[in-house]
Amino acid sequence: VKKAHAAGIRVFAHIETADDARLCAKIGVDALAHLPGYGWDGDEAIRKKYCMTKEDVQLFKIAGLTVITTMNIDHTKSYDDNWNVTLQPEKIAATQMYEKNILRYLYKAKVPIALGADYYEKTVAPEIDSLIAQKNFTPAQLLDVWSRQTTQHIFPNRKLGEIKEGYEASFLVLKGNPVTNIENIKEIRWRVKQGKFIIL
Repeated sequence: VKKAHAAGIRVFAHIETADDARLCAKIGVDALAHLPGYGWDGDEAIRKKYCMTKEDVQLFKIAGLTVITTMNIDHTKSYDDNWNVTLQPEKIAATQMYEKNILRYLYKAKVPIALGADYYEKTVAPEIDSLIAQKNFTPAQLLDVWSRQTTQHIFPNRKLGEIKEGYEASFLVLKGNPVTNIENIKEIRWRVKQGKFIIL
C-alpha cells in the first residue's frame, strides 16, 4: 500500500472476511472491492467471521475507505447431486437483512459507497437491479450512490456526477422522475457527454 501510494496509485482489495476489511482500513487501502460479508451464506454460526459491525462502519469512515457493494454475488445457494440449484429461503432472508442494514449504516455514516459488477463482460446493471429488488436504498439514495459517489470515486480528479458550475456537462435525461419511480432510470431519452448529445 505504501509503495502504491508513493507512486500515486490507489489500492483496491478483494476481501472475504470482516477481519480482512478491518486490516485494509488499518493499513490504508483505498477501497474494498466487496461489501464485507458478501460471501456469507446465511449460517448464523459463522456470521461473526464474515459480517461487519456498526463499530467497523466508524473505522471505515475514519480511514476514508470506499466500499464497493457487489450485491449481485449470492453465496446462499446449494446444489444437489445433479448440480441443480437448491434455494434456502431462511439463509437468503438473513443475508439480505444484513446487507440492507449495513448498507444503510454505511450511507448514514457517509462512508463512500461505489457500485461494481465484479464480473467480466458485464455492466453494473445487474447490481442496480439487485439493489432495487432488495430495497437497500431509497430511490434518492440509490441515485446518489450510483450517479454521484460511484462516478466521483472512479474519476476523483474530474468534476462529475453533479449539476454544478464548473462540472462536466455529462448527464442523462429520463422519461420520468426516478425519485418517485426508480425504474425510470431505464427510460433514457437523451444522453449528453461533455456537452454533446450522444446518438445511439
